Amino acid sequence: MSEKVLLQILDKLTGMDERFDRLETRMDRIETRMEKMETRMSQMETRMDRMEEKQDLMQTQLNETNRILKAVYDRQEVSDAKLAALSSDVDKLHGYVKKIDTKVDLNQKSMDKMLENQAAVFEMLGEHDVSIRTLKKKARSS
Repeated sequence: MSEKVLLQILDKLTGMDERFDRLETRMDRIETRMEKMETRMSQMETRMDRMEEKQDLMQTQLNETNRILKAVYDRQEVSDAKLAALSSDVDKLHGYVKKIDTKVDLNQKSMDKMLENQAAVFEMLGEHDVSIRTLKKKARSS
């Protein structure tokens, strides 16, 4: 009986040994899978770090773009104000030019009238000259 018990114990131990071998094999596979997962996680972390660096660069560029855009916007506001002032000045000048045109028209009419009067005076002077010469001739002849 003791041999039989010993054989049973040996069978049981052999069975347990086989089970432990299978467990070790499974554990080795699990460890291999875990190592692969760790490698993949490490790669993912590296990719995430690169993505964060790119995102930081993009944020820096966006900040610079926003700064430039604000400067352009501010300059545009200054340009708009200058344009409004210039437009106001042009409107004033347009009013002045209209007044000057009106005055030039009036002066032209006055000049035309003066020229007409001057022509009439010259005509009268010419007639007076002729009359004076005629009178002088008559006075010499008499």
